[in-house]
Amino acid sequence: MLVKQRTMLINTLRGLMAEFGIVVAEGPAHVNELATVRVDPTDARIPAPLREGLLAIVESLRGLEQRIERVEKQIVGWGRGNATCRHLITIPGYGPILSTAMAAMVVEPGAFKSGRHFAASLGLVPRQDGTGGKVKLGPISKRGNGYLRRLLVNGAMSVLRASAPGTIRGWPNCWPRGSAWSSPVRWPTR
Repeated sequence: MLVKQRTMLINTLRGLMAEFGIVVAEGPAHVNELATVRVDPTDARIPAPLREGLLAIVESLRGLEQRIERVEKQIVGWGRGNATCRHLITIPGYGPILSTAMAAMVVEPGAFKSGRHFAASLGLVPRQDGTGGKVKLGPISKRGNGYLRRLLVNGAMSVLRASAPGTIRGWPNCWPRGSAWSSPVRWPTR
């Protein structure tokens, strides 16, 4: 929720500044450039009444960033004290957020009979369709825990992007040239 609020404030700030011809690159890293333009009293591009409104937005944004840092430190601290998190974080693609979310949401992994049952709880199994005794398997069902599924997909994509070709068996050497590796990434969790 805090990250969504931060994104909303960043977009508001960028939109208001763009109305007056001040445009910076997207992303939270470039917001400081907008804040420095707002602080400069000699900049005539921004009217005085707007400066006060922008000041309130920037102060709210800084407060949110401090709260996000505190929450992230709490999550990392809890993860360091949890044996399951320490074990999960050793898996490539698992960071502190994914490992703590997995440990918090899957308290008793023995409740699942197999990995397939766990995958079904996340919605990572094919949708079944068919009539007359013929079963056709379709795309993943996406009926389970969307938050964990999204984190897992993002972790897997980070591992695949960071790995050199051929270091992970079958990736991407199994694909013909000009296929999915060269096309834009399609996110299955949105």
